[in-house]
Amino acid sequence: MSGRSIAILGSVVTVILVPLVLAFPAAIVLVLAPPVVHLFVRYAIVRLVWFIGGAMLVFQVGDGLTPEKLIYMVGIVAASIISVVRFRTIGGQQWARRFRLSLVGSAVLAGWILLVTSIHSLVVMGIEPTMWARDALTYLLIAAAVPIAIDAASTTSLRTARILSIVVGVLAASGFAVVWIQSRGYGATEGEVERSFLASLLAVTVPLALAFALGLAGRRFNLLWVALGCSLIVAVLITGTRTGFVLVAALVGVIGAVSKERVGAVRFVGGAVASIALIAAAVPIAAAAFSSATDVLARLTGIVATLERGFGQDQSGAMREWATHRSASIFQSNPVLGQGLGVFFPNPNPLGVASSFSLDTPMMFPAKFGILGCIVVVVALVLIMYPVIRKTPDTRWLVESTAARGATLVWVALLPLASTTEDKGFAISIALIVLLVGASARDERNRIMRVEPGGGAAVAIEQET
Repeated sequence: MSGRSIAILGSVVTVILVPLVLAFPAAIVLVLAPPVVHLFVRYAIVRLVWFIGGAMLVFQVGDGLTPEKLIYMVGIVAASIISVVRFRTIGGQQWARRFRLSLVGSAVLAGWILLVTSIHSLVVMGIEPTMWARDALTYLLIAAAVPIAIDAASTTSLRTARILSIVVGVLAASGFAVVWIQSRGYGATEGEVERSFLASLLAVTVPLALAFALGLAGRRFNLLWVALGCSLIVAVLITGTRTGFVLVAALVGVIGAVSKERVGAVRFVGGAVASIALIAAAVPIAAAAFSSATDVLARLTGIVATLERGFGQDQSGAMREWATHRSASIFQSNPVLGQGLGVFFPNPNPLGVASSFSLDTPMMFPAKFGILGCIVVVVALVLIMYPVIRKTPDTRWLVESTAARGATLVWVALLPLASTTEDKGFAISIALIVLLVGASARDERNRIMRVEPGGGAAVAIEQET
């Protein structure tokens, strides 16, 4: 088709579509649907962006199974099916073989939620289907994250994967800061809290660990990456939440042998001192600009008094103790399979109503899943993460695997304070770390297979799909 023909066709389409959309705004869905579906089906990175971006947006839109969430989940089901089918093609490539155990873990988790918990919750416990679906969605997203991210890693460059991770980290930290600052009475009218993005502490963990790994691991020392990691922590701490201190565990998690692309002891001490200095200097300045330096510092320094008096003397600590005792009581009533998915836990706040499927205590997991369910969930998560952290015989140590170690330590450290896997940001973290390690492993494999100038026998680069 000539340039003139394209111009004429474009003009005709514009003349028809613009009045149509202006007269019927809903028609824009019909206009955009075909190209969006085409991009979604053809490009793995688009499916991953749908997974991550959609999660960060739709879970801020109302409670329950809203139309936006249903449309999002239809896309997730389609993306999962496409990605699983495509693994039959890319699964034979050297870099992708490491993720076979991850897919097994994903299948175990999805199978348990869809088959066992549905029967237990819907048939045995008599829970409403919509309530079960709302609760199960969190864990089905974790399972879906694995194949979708592996598929995206097959066509995404390492540079793009890192950029996407950092963008997600910045947006997640910003969303967390906005929501919690406004909930404490700063920057919002009474009773109004703006939720632009998913307010998730978990979604920050992988970008944070990646920043510290790229700044300090191996023989690196890049102050800009360290500063980026510190800025993510600062964005959380200016809300006054003391849970934010746990994020420092990401720096501890990347410690190890320099030869394994980890952070050596000397580099760790220097990085820790620099990070603490940057954070200590930035928090009062940022808090004064966005909330209240006095209130924030009072809340953060109050952790010392809490440690001296005991957590039970602190309001949030007392609520967690109550939640622990209540969860233990629920577990004793249903020790094998728990109370099931789709049941609201009692609110530890005496002034609040029961409106959450989780509690901020590790005892919530046996209360919800029972002994058998907890074993299955733990085994599934270990299967998912083990290939991400380990080294394969055909590649060298990956700095992205070091970041995975750092993020994993944060997840474990958060367990006494927050129900880690109940946060939608956990599924985002799984997707990001699988993408990063997959893209890095593929990049490393191509480097090994590439023909060296002046070398002997040529070796073909693996065919990428």
